[in-house]
Amino acid sequence: MKIDPVITTQDLALRLQDEHLIIVDVRFNLADKEWGREVYKDGHVPKAHYAHLDDDLSDLIVLGKTGRHPWPSISSIENLLSRFGVKSNSHVVIYDQAHGGIAARLWAICQYVGIKQVQVLNGGWQHWVAEERPVSQDVPEHVDSEFKALDPLFGIADVDSLKEYKCKVDARASKRYRGEEEPIDPIAGHIPGAINFPFLENLNDDLSWKSKDELADRFESITNQELVMYCGSGVTACHNMIAMKRAGFELPTLYPGSWSDYITDPDREIEIG
Repeated sequence: MKIDPVITTQDLALRLQDEHLIIVDVRFNLADKEWGREVYKDGHVPKAHYAHLDDDLSDLIVLGKTGRHPWPSISSIENLLSRFGVKSNSHVVIYDQAHGGIAARLWAICQYVGIKQVQVLNGGWQHWVAEERPVSQDVPEHVDSEFKALDPLFGIADVDSLKEYKCKVDARASKRYRGEEEPIDPIAGHIPGAINFPFLENLNDDLSWKSKDELADRFESITNQELVMYCGSGVTACHNMIAMKRAGFELPTLYPGSWSDYITDPDREIEIG
């Protein structure tokens, strides 16, 4: 049975007592990296664990050799999910502050180790509290489930294999893609030949997800090509993967190193505009 990668606040509220449910809060702010932990302590969805983008959802950075959020190893993913009590039959629900850009990273990580029943919360924490859903400050007990990775549900590309993909899809904001501004990485521009599908355009004005039909219309023109997704550091590219999955398309390949990895070699070509 196919599962929608997006779950509504109402559906999550109805499932809070489900013994197979694992909830993970991944709120994070690039400008204040402890913000997510602090707001989690102030209140979170009942039963939610906390995962930190840098410490839990990324490998160690090697300056000059990796991007800003290196893809975690299988063993570190197994350790993280075991700590949260995840099993092969668990139903994992992930949320961030609102747009799902951080939640998408853990969603993709779960898919990469074969967890099929994983969803992101539509509208995230912002919608949950606006609707006056239950909030808790209790931290759930960590019970090691000894989770072991299953077969991945999508492929991973490295920088050397990018040439194999006819269509490279950049999820960053258009100004960053065109090289008009670059607030994070030291070099502006995009990978030659890449096209731009900003991840925020998967959402409505209130940061809820667009419908399946709307997302199908958005991505239909590229679904017959060899696709690889990237962004700044392999986080929000996963948002476009969710959008394609929600629309009923096959999951594309992910280049998790993304732009911040690509530019570690100054000899690699870049495009502006």
